[in-house]
Amino acid sequence: MAMMRPKRVPPARIPAGRWGDPSDLAGACVFLALPAGAYVHGHVLTVDGGWMAR
Repeated sequence: MAMMRPKRVPPARIPAGRWGDPSDLAGACVFLALPAGAYVHGHVLTVDGGWMAR
């Protein structure tokens, strides 16, 4: 299944310098699924290549 990517923001404006892939979410998902993430509640974990921090 191909991801639809908006054309209005060029990858050069994303701090990571590229569009994200589904595999970029893997680390966050694994962390939240493991006991290490058991105490994380009510937090929005943003995986956006630095877009919100710019």
